[in-house]
Amino acid sequence: MKDIIQSLAGYFEAVAGVIPRLKPAPDAFQGLPVYFGSLYEAWEGNFLDRHYLFLISKGEERSTPAEITGHHRVVTRELGRSVAFVFTGMESFERQRLLQHRVPFVVPRRQMYLPEFLIDLREGTVSPRQQGAGRIAHLSGASQSLLLYYLQKPHAPELCSLREWASLLGYSAMTATRIANELAETQLCIIETKGRKTILDFNHDRHALWQKALPFLRTPTLGYSHAQSTEKDPLPWLQSGLPALSHHTMLADDGHAVVAMSTSPYARALAEGRLKEVRYQDDDTIRVEKWRYRPEILSDGPTVDRLSLYLSLREEHDERVQSALKELLEGVRW
Repeated sequence: MKDIIQSLAGYFEAVAGVIPRLKPAPDAFQGLPVYFGSLYEAWEGNFLDRHYLFLISKGEERSTPAEITGHHRVVTRELGRSVAFVFTGMESFERQRLLQHRVPFVVPRRQMYLPEFLIDLREGTVSPRQQGAGRIAHLSGASQSLLLYYLQKPHAPELCSLREWASLLGYSAMTATRIANELAETQLCIIETKGRKTILDFNHDRHALWQKALPFLRTPTLGYSHAQSTEKDPLPWLQSGLPALSHHTMLADDGHAVVAMSTSPYARALAEGRLKEVRYQDDDTIRVEKWRYRPEILSDGPTVDRLSLYLSLREEHDERVQSALKELLEGVRW
């Protein structure tokens, strides 16, 4: 159980940039049918000012999707709490059933579905039998941020220890180890041991490494919201989207403000009243992109970094945007 708790915490850190405070909840099943205690172990935690009860599946055999849906209905009705089920693996048909019924679940390192809050459904769903088979569809947010840092920072050392990377980017040692494993598994770096140091060796020309990494990279944006700022001064957050693209290229700005934030600062801005969520975009609203990693780590100016910006917009079909994206990449100093 300790391993899955560590994996759960590390997964939240990789996806949202913050580690939840988790603790056992032995009294959570009071008032519930006795079978809950035999099927699940209960942990609770605060995550970005939201309190969740995590029900961690016990043993190799787990309930069917229909049974889990029923368990979710019972727990939410009787306890009135936000609940998420945690599994070590999941077949694709099981995932689809739970998605259909909007049952929150987490498969550490692979899948996260917390409706209306945080969703990370990666391709290549892995079953318990397949875990560890070495197939990665996309890099985690933490791994992507480290790779993009290396690609865009000329002062980034060619040979940097894992501990130095963790300190530089603000990740835990556990997350740094997982980053190294992901980058090595996708053959984007080589892990070497020199004395007591674990070294990440990016044995490629930077532009060639970018081309090799592209299939494993994805948009940094988890989702977006519309918000109004209560601040009188200019927004302290980094520009993203089309305004950022227009800053770096000849593309005309469409006049709608777009900023990028990782989920923790966004939740804090809402809690402190600096931002107020609204349902629809208007002239005085801001489109807030919620990112998988902290955009300020990679930025050297008023906008998000060029490569993350490219990844966030590369699926746009507008020919003008695609032309501007080519211009954007031409400005990267490899």
